[in-house]
Amino acid sequence: REALDNLQAGFGAPGLGGRAELELTAVHEFFHAIQFGYDFADDIWLLEGTATWMEDAVYDQLNEPYRRFPYSPLRQPDIPLDSASSTEPYQYGSWVFWRFLEEFLARNASRIDPSVIRRVWELADGSPGGPDMYSLEAVIATLREHGIGFRPAFRSFAVANFMPSRFYREGRSWPGAPVLRTTVLKQGAA
Repeated sequence: REALDNLQAGFGAPGLGGRAELELTAVHEFFHAIQFGYDFADDIWLLEGTATWMEDAVYDQLNEPYRRFPYSPLRQPDIPLDSASSTEPYQYGSWVFWRFLEEFLARNASRIDPSVIRRVWELADGSPGGPDMYSLEAVIATLREHGIGFRPAFRSFAVANFMPSRFYREGRSWPGAPVLRTTVLKQGAA
């Protein structure tokens, strides 16, 4: 803790600032250390998305990952979920998917279970003897263990993002996905 206190004086990251920003960064980076125990070379969207998810899991009351909404599937539904970019932080915005997965698989549970994210990492484990699945394969396998196919789960993700207040436990304060286009069907059209 003393090392973090010493670093705080020169810490000038945008956002919450001060001690809160420092502690969020520490949680994010510590989770990277945990991830690297599984696979340090895994997909960027998995690495950064779940580290950002961890920020919200540990410091839920701060809602700092909400700053990533503009780069998330909530606001960018046309960007592939597993995108990573050096110019746009989509990989950080993917934390919304990890929150969805956690809440979706806990729909009938009395509480949200973060072990879902750990299970994805166990399946993506690239260490000797690990399954070393590609990140989306690990998600598909995790869903399969719960008796759910990826397509229906992903459709549910799209619907949840269109109406976040009806799905996510904190969704009342989340923006919905934009409508990109509408189509009017006329009677008698074939």
